[in-house]
Amino acid sequence: MAKKANSGKASIFKDPIKGHHLSTLVDKFDSDSIFDAAYMLGIPIPLWYKFTRDNVPKSSVGAQARMAAHLPVQRASVALLARYSLTYPDRVPQVKFPEATKLWELLKKTYPSSRPLDLALFLMRDRSASSRWLASDPNKRQQFDTRARRLGLLFKKFIERRNLPAWKQLIKEERDIRQRDEIKKMLEVTSTTGKKSTEQKGFFEELAADPERMDVLMSADFTQEVSKRPYSHVMRYADLLELVDTTEDYKKLSHADIQYIFGLGISFIGLMMPTESEWKPHHMATMNAPIADPGLAIMVRYYLRNPREINDVRMPRVNPMEALAFIEQFDIPQLSKVNEKELALLMGASTSVPDKWDQYTGLSSTRSRIVNIMLNEIEAGRFEDWLAVVHTESELRGISNIFTLDSWPSYPE
Repeated sequence: MAKKANSGKASIFKDPIKGHHLSTLVDKFDSDSIFDAAYMLGIPIPLWYKFTRDNVPKSSVGAQARMAAHLPVQRASVALLARYSLTYPDRVPQVKFPEATKLWELLKKTYPSSRPLDLALFLMRDRSASSRWLASDPNKRQQFDTRARRLGLLFKKFIERRNLPAWKQLIKEERDIRQRDEIKKMLEVTSTTGKKSTEQKGFFEELAADPERMDVLMSADFTQEVSKRPYSHVMRYADLLELVDTTEDYKKLSHADIQYIFGLGISFIGLMMPTESEWKPHHMATMNAPIADPGLAIMVRYYLRNPREINDVRMPRVNPMEALAFIEQFDIPQLSKVNEKELALLMGASTSVPDKWDQYTGLSSTRSRIVNIMLNEIEAGRFEDWLAVVHTESELRGISNIFTLDSWPSYPE
């Protein structure tokens, strides 16, 4: 049975969790959008909007609708994770994307002959990107956009491995694939809306007319012919689904994982991965379309060739039974031998949830993130901090000891 922790050690966020509290987490997390923050909490965007009303227009009608953002979040698992995140934002597991200035410093330190212009080249952006990212005036300096953050994270790996030639090879390979006549024609008409696609399509055209940058790119040779390398075809959106198949068991990628890993818009995910039983023509057209953005294509190709590395760019998934076995290895003063039902309550679930764990259908993304946090806190000798969050949440819902119940109650009105 879990014992009440001495929560005086930690300054726990004390108010009932409401929708507007979730919105404040966008700035506390290493995120650049509500999509990233929702992913950190393990909730789908429609549910985020339901809680926060961030999608309501700023009008008199919208102002009234946004009052719903001041209603308590009754879902216990979301409230627990939000409370912990508001109290200990630096402890929340998340992907640390590089800042442009830090990435440039690393590139310059590792490869002293590099120029600021090269950073834009290696992230497949036009010449002006480097001046925007590395402006001497911090007030005028622009941060990476969503896609550049993802590509920058992958590029950082290559720098740290001192393998810049391999990164150049990836870019050259993408260029050579796009030089094929049949691919050129497809890219000219690729679009999810029926219009001609222009998304990053001009990068290689611009590069061809820029000998100075082309020389930098061409300073590496392929170690293998393009045609003999795996996944040497033009990347299509259908290849994203193959990534789902490269992961195993309970670690399978979700739609939210794909959206987060590659920085895709939520509306595009809806087109690419419909929930209907039948694929409609526009879904098929989207899936078969070549990926116009060369940076996105490079990321997809790289992770197809190196599927295990995709776990570095996603929130970890946890098997609850493995978590129980892990917990049993530690002598935790605040806990006697924890059982499945106690673990369920600790993650904001009801005691009936463990009945589904043998099929791995009972652990939502939010609860998986909570279990991962609990394991981290146990290993760090700070499990009393998570118990303090649990007991604070329990008391705010009118219960002195949640472990006497089978499920979490709602906040009292």
